[in-house]
Amino acid sequence: ASGTMTLISEEGDRIDVPIAVARLSKYVRDQTGMDDLDDPNELDGVEVDLPSVRAHVLRRVVEFGIHHVTVEAMTRIVPPASRPVREVVQPWYADYILGMHRRLLFELITASNFLKVEPLLNLTSYMIARCISGKTPRQMKDFMTPLGPEREMVYYGLFQLAVLLVRARRRANARIEARGSAAARDGGVEEDEDEEDVEDEEDGGDEDEEEDDDEDGEPPRGAILVD
Repeated sequence: ASGTMTLISEEGDRIDVPIAVARLSKYVRDQTGMDDLDDPNELDGVEVDLPSVRAHVLRRVVEFGIHHVTVEAMTRIVPPASRPVREVVQPWYADYILGMHRRLLFELITASNFLKVEPLLNLTSYMIARCISGKTPRQMKDFMTPLGPEREMVYYGLFQLAVLLVRARRRANARIEARGSAAARDGGVEEDEDEEDVEDEEDGGDEDEEEDDDEDGEPPRGAILVD
C-alpha cells in the first residue's frame, strides 16, 4: 500500500495525501529529496509546510492531484487557446475548472506555480487565456486590475502557455517540413495539400471560439464567463 504525507497549509491545516499524489508537485519532491530515494514510501508520515498556499486552495490542488494520479491523467494541453476547454481536456477536468470563481482561479494558478504542479498550471493558464481571448488591451487591464499581487502569477501562467505554444508550433512546422520534403521527392503535390490543411485548421479554431460564446446556461455570479 502507498504511504501518505501531510501537507500543512498557510493557516496550519493538515491534509493527508498519498505519496503518489504528493510527488506530482516538484516543490514537494525537492523539499523531501523524493527523487533521490529508491522507494518514495520511505517518506510515509513526513510533513511538508506550504506557507504560501491557503487551506481551501490546497484542498482543490489535492482534489486535482488525486484524480490525475489515481483515476485518469489529464490530456496534455496544446496551445493556442482557440478551442473550448471541453474540447481540450476530459469532462472531469472541464467541470473542475469551468464555472470556478475568478478569485479561486487566480489562487490556483499561484499555488500550482509555487508547488510546481505542471498539469494544473497548464490547465489554469489555458483557462485564463480563454478568458482574455479577444479582449482589447484596456479590457485585459481591467480584468487583471482587481488581482493585486496575484496579477504577476497570472502573467507568469500566460507566459508558460506562450512557451508551450512556441514549442507546439515548432513541432508542427517540423512535421510539415518533413512531409513537404517527402512530397517533393514524389512530385511536389502533397506539400501544397498539407499547407492548405493547416490553414483550414487555424480557420476552424476561430469558428470554435465564436461559437463558444453562444453556449446556454447562466453561470454563478463571479464565475468565469467563457466556455
